Amino acid sequence: MNNLDLGRALKAPLGDSEWVNRSLMGSLWLLLGVTAPVVYGAQLEYIRRVSRGDERLPEFDDFGGKWVQGLLVGVAGFLYFLPVLLVGGLVVLPGAIAAVSQGDSDAVGALLGGGMCVFLLLATIYATVMSVLFSAAMTHYAMKQQFGAFFEVGTILQKVLGGTGYFTAWLYVLLISFGLSTITSVLSGLTFGLGALLALPASYLATMMMAHVLGQWATAAYGSAHGGDPTMAAETATWTPPAPPPPPPGL
Repeated sequence: MNNLDLGRALKAPLGDSEWVNRSLMGSLWLLLGVTAPVVYGAQLEYIRRVSRGDERLPEFDDFGGKWVQGLLVGVAGFLYFLPVLLVGGLVVLPGAIAAVSQGDSDAVGALLGGGMCVFLLLATIYATVMSVLFSAAMTHYAMKQQFGAFFEVGTILQKVLGGTGYFTAWLYVLLISFGLSTITSVLSGLTFGLGALLALPASYLATMMMAHVLGQWATAAYGSAHGGDPTMAAETATWTPPAPPPPPPGL
């Protein structure tokens, strides 16, 4: 199945009977800052749930486990985009050294300007490609629950390019993100900090809506029987009873 349903992703979190409580708790964790990773850990769990056909919003139990998983998403994102910073340093560093050693000359300015143009072009291309792939990598991590899954590039590309509807899923995630930015901009005009407070539950719900989209994609990419979750498959595997013992001799 690769017919992803954006409307379903938008409605499902709001259809949960506990969505108000979950939104308030998610807003609190986002507000405190240091606890924000737990929301992204819950997002990973929701990807797994939706891939198995369960649209209930995740609880904030196993706080420490969710916090660690959410933090690892941030670590992986940093590593994914680290090459941009390294390339930027390699491009700008020669011009900076020349500026220090030769003074502020037109040649040095041209070198720095040219280097920055090249860097911005490469950085834009790289960041665009990584932004497309990172949602798939995060989904792969959600399904395998191992940090190394972020960097199984060959497997991730097979899922992305395997006719599973990934680019539609990525577009839907982008649209939800854009919608959240628009709502946040509108709310920012409210006085007394009310807009900032309302933006927190909006951010939580948008995060879950994105997870729903990726969970739908995971069903297509990893299989619908158990949502591609090996732990779920192991728990629900059919038990085969042992064969009965042979009858005693002479019977």
